[in-house]
Amino acid sequence: WETPKPSFINFFNFLDKNSNSKVITTNMDGLIGRTAVVSEPIEKNGYGYVKIDGDEWKACFNDDQSAEKGEKVIVESYESIILTVKK
Repeated sequence: WETPKPSFINFFNFLDKNSNSKVITTNMDGLIGRTAVVSEPIEKNGYGYVKIDGDEWKACFNDDQSAEKGEKVIVESYESIILTVKK
């Protein structure tokens, strides 16, 4: 087995340091601050569903609020694929 040559490793370090990479925003990040419409009631201390641009997302509140179908909420954050919303 040959060990990698330092020039090979340095090449990748060079690419990493000289890339014009930007932080990649995911589609989920783009949901933060958006208004959503409750499509299935969000129960107090539970979950429901909201719609944004025709896509349905599982959602909950950070406190003991609830929301009925048709109410508007704002996306605060997410964990995995579950949105945390506020009124």
